[in-house]
Amino acid sequence: MKQQMIYEESEEFPIQTLSIIGEFNEWQKEGVPFEKNEQGIWETEVDFPLGKSLYKLIVNNEMTLNDPLANLYAPDKQGELMSVMLIDEERKSRLYNNEQYHLELSSYSINNYISQRLEVINRSYFLDSDRKIVIGIGFKAITGIHTVTVAWYSPNGVLQRFAENNLMQPEDQEEAKLWFWLPLEPDLPLGQWQLRVFIDGQFILKDTVGVSDKRIVPTREIELLPIGSVVLLKDTSKRVMIYGRGQKGIDSDKVWDYVGCLYPEGNIGPDHTFLFDHEQIERIDHKGLQDEEEATFLTALTSALKE
Repeated sequence: MKQQMIYEESEEFPIQTLSIIGEFNEWQKEGVPFEKNEQGIWETEVDFPLGKSLYKLIVNNEMTLNDPLANLYAPDKQGELMSVMLIDEERKSRLYNNEQYHLELSSYSINNYISQRLEVINRSYFLDSDRKIVIGIGFKAITGIHTVTVAWYSPNGVLQRFAENNLMQPEDQEEAKLWFWLPLEPDLPLGQWQLRVFIDGQFILKDTVGVSDKRIVPTREIELLPIGSVVLLKDTSKRVMIYGRGQKGIDSDKVWDYVGCLYPEGNIGPDHTFLFDHEQIERIDHKGLQDEEEATFLTALTSALKE
């Protein structure tokens, strides 16, 4: 029996393609495509069989999600939670679950290990010292059964990994906790990664983490970074781009190693200009141009700063 299916995308999670697969088409990968209407809603029509039918959505031809509007989910033979379509065999009409399920996101952490205490937010990781990035999420007041999906996107926006876990309220605990991780392999792309979290196929959260090859060890025997380098300063979450070196502030005679502006916005005014030293850098995401002219200037600048 034909049913109208819709999906509303979030501004934080743009969709290029959307399709639906399930028992109705024997889980064929191509599925039934959705089309985006004038209101920005994805919609399609699917001919479901009578009775119970499992299905799932495929987003951008790369990731499966449940249907947020299904309001009824059941595991398949492998234990993966699926969206459920129920068609009454006598009335030949769709049956709806009128019970409203809910949950509360109670805690959240990003760390380099699995911890029961979901408190730490660390957004900088290093291939020479960290083995993985772990996101932990806590939930309370859970009714029904849900799916939680976390997707990891590399600095160039490519989906590298996604994982899904089932979520129910524990009988003997107030809070349910789930962990998802990204292994830090030697060939992992460096730079700023994005992670996105979905509950029952609905986008709820986006965050960023940075991956660098080596942790910076504070020292005064430094080689100043070139103009155009993009860095993250300690105890901050916004990156800056270096556009000057050996700079004085207007209210003191101190000479700072660098002056920077917001990245990617650029120099948008004096209130968004930052003076800082090399030791304040936590992570280097990009190094600016290094050529013969830069090397000659850096030698002269380093000599002048020592005087």
